[in-house]
Amino acid sequence: MVSLLQQNCYSMNKSQIWTAAGVILTMIACIIGGWVQINSRIAVLEVQVQNDHEMFTSQSKKIDEINTKIDGIRNDLIEMKGDMKLKEDKFKSQSYDPQY
Repeated sequence: MVSLLQQNCYSMNKSQIWTAAGVILTMIACIIGGWVQINSRIAVLEVQVQNDHEMFTSQSKKIDEINTKIDGIRNDLIEMKGDMKLKEDKFKSQSYDPQY
């Protein structure tokens, strides 16, 4: 039986050997091509994530600045409200009771 197997291996002609080598080389080329394609997609995604992170940090800085300005305006309004006499203050000072 062993001799029959050895005889079959040795009896492969050159076209079968070239066909087997071509199949193996094609599989290797497909694996390498897939690897290159996956790596390029990962590189593009890394750049997109980096750009999104930079945009988020710049937007958050702008939002913080706007919130600081809004707080300053709010504090100024509270100070001005204390200095001004409003209509509701006039009604409170009168002895008007809406329940009667």
